[in-house]
Amino acid sequence: MKRCTRCLYDESLPNITFDENGVCNYCHIHDQLNLEYPTGEEGMNKLRAIADQIRKDGRGKQYDVVVGLVEALIHPI
Repeated sequence: MKRCTRCLYDESLPNITFDENGVCNYCHIHDQLNLEYPTGEEGMNKLRAIADQIRKDGRGKQYDVVVGLVEALIHPI
């Protein structure tokens, strides 16, 4: 059974593919997500920059916050 050279996934996982180095498509997705949404100090810096831009863009406007609410219906079993 073919197994990814970087993780524990093998070919029994639905829709898995492997590149020429034996690395699965899920590892490549993980790598791309790490580039787009970094964690640690780099991620915090990126988040702070986004928040600073939102604050700057919102100065002088009528509303300074948006609160999202979801109404949940609870049905007894």
